[in-house]
Amino acid sequence: MWGIKKLSSGLEVPIHARYAIDKKPSFYSAYNGTNYMSINYFNDTIRLEYSFEIENDNDKDLDLTQDLPLNSNIYPNIILNNEVFKLVDWREVIY
Repeated sequence: MWGIKKLSSGLEVPIHARYAIDKKPSFYSAYNGTNYMSINYFNDTIRLEYSFEIENDNDKDLDLTQDLPLNSNIYPNIILNNEVFKLVDWREVIY
């Protein structure tokens, strides 16, 4: 994250903050209300243990008996507990 810090002298200096995390989140809700879920969490947990729907009829022919591939440009949106989640590969988002 980039920003500017104003010193007590009034001088403004650029700052760069980085955060290290041990584990990327499985899912989160953005400030604009969009829900995201990692493709790994979907493949390892949701797909196997929960009842969900595919939001878009064009994606309903996907074979969800198998893991969805990583590094795909397009993932379906899923509906879980009446909320829509966008599936994302965190590696593509963060790096």
